[in-house]
Amino acid sequence: MEARMKRAVEVYHESPENLEKRIRQIDKKRMDYYHFFEKKEPLWTEHFDLCINTGKLGINAAVQSICGVYRSMISPAE
Repeated sequence: MEARMKRAVEVYHESPENLEKRIRQIDKKRMDYYHFFEKKEPLWTEHFDLCINTGKLGINAAVQSICGVYRSMISPAE
């Protein structure tokens, strides 16, 4: 949560006091939306091909990782 709050302060320029509640509300809306359309648990690992913690890795390294995975998917190893 700490990394998410730090990024939200940078992006939305809001006070940290309001952000935790706002982040939790957004998370709940995402889960409700997912449940409505998929009728499945949204956090099951089989739903993900790649998971990156940008709070630890950083945005640029995450982009490089995603591009590498994409390249390997479009041109499979011989």
